[in-house]
Amino acid sequence: MPKFKPLPALQRVQELLVYDSETGKLHWRQPVARWIKPGDEAGTYIKGAVDVAVDRISYRAHRLIWLLQTGEDPGQWLIDHIDGNPHNNLFANLRLATSTQNQCNQKIRKDNTSGLKGVSWSKERKKWQTGIQVNGKRIALGRYNTKEEAYAAYCEAARRLHGEFARFE
Repeated sequence: MPKFKPLPALQRVQELLVYDSETGKLHWRQPVARWIKPGDEAGTYIKGAVDVAVDRISYRAHRLIWLLQTGEDPGQWLIDHIDGNPHNNLFANLRLATSTQNQCNQKIRKDNTSGLKGVSWSKERKKWQTGIQVNGKRIALGRYNTKEEAYAAYCEAARRLHGEFARFE
């Protein structure tokens, strides 16, 4: 699991930030710099997610939101975005996850040529093949005449093996 720095104290975060549960965004309660006014949106978009600096230390916005909503630092748990959108920080879209669970919820890779998650073409066998990753190990799920059959096998395995963290697109 990745190592996360401890979040600031809940009281300090509450002094500085307010969470808008309708938009999923954080706003400043008080100015922390000359150019920041109370009510301004907090955070900077970095690497697809939102970072917020509290006392000159940068934290992921979704981790600060988790702290504000639950009163607890998620510690070494990841915060998974259920819909896969790192900008959607609505609390209903956030859940605790292990690294493995978080990876199960990844979207289809950009280099996927079949258009279906978990499905690829086997040149040697001239068939569609599918497989799934479980606890760092790849499990072959078979070869099929159509990519739809291969995808159906992937989806069934993902439901069974990844449960609520399974993603199909």
